[in-house]
Amino acid sequence: MAQDLFVDASAWIALVWATDVNHVRAKAVWQRIRRGGWHLCTTNWTLYEAATFLNCRVKRHDWAIGLLRLVRETTTVLKADSLEQEAVGTFAAHADKRWSIVDCASFHALRRHGCQRALAFDEHFRQAQDEFGFTVLS
Repeated sequence: MAQDLFVDASAWIALVWATDVNHVRAKAVWQRIRRGGWHLCTTNWTLYEAATFLNCRVKRHDWAIGLLRLVRETTTVLKADSLEQEAVGTFAAHADKRWSIVDCASFHALRRHGCQRALAFDEHFRQAQDEFGFTVLS
């Protein structure tokens, strides 16, 4: 039976952007998870965050479009809209953290959909893993 793996924007970006500090690790992990038959999931907000970063910060619209295609072909995209209240509540309750609301929605998506693992190069996922019951792969 395939295991569920949530993929964060930091991992999508590292996978696509060759000069990202985590690119080599992302490619290696990507190959392992594809061979292992993992079921991948992400949220629409996470996907849009990664595509926007590639388009605006990396200035590669073609990479952003390529990422959107890759994700649509390989990954279940969960709608984060239903998590908005929980995400905003978590954001408000963690004034000591610099988590984004998108991160908070991702944490709740992991919990709600029973994902026990996340592929992320974002320290916020490491900070949240115990509280939300998942393990970060990277």
